[in-house]
Amino acid sequence: KPIRTFPEASRKWMENRRRIAFIVRMQNLDQIRDCLTKRSPLSCSEIVCECNIKPLKVLRLLNLLLARKEITREGAGSSIKYNLNRKEEIV
Repeated sequence: KPIRTFPEASRKWMENRRRIAFIVRMQNLDQIRDCLTKRSPLSCSEIVCECNIKPLKVLRLLNLLLARKEITREGAGSSIKYNLNRKEEIV
């Protein structure tokens, strides 16, 4: 089987696209943090409305913030609210 190799132009395009995706992800994370700083606690759907980000993307970013322990999850089921982790800010 032939090995697929990317020309240099494609490689540069992919690298540039990865950089842009990383920057957008960081901006979205900052936007969610700011939203939670202003009004906290918020549900996922409230964050979607406030930040104007797609619901699945918000869920993925919230799970990332939960893994980093930057936010906490309160409640269960349909009444889950997300709050900034205040313990991290004090330390």
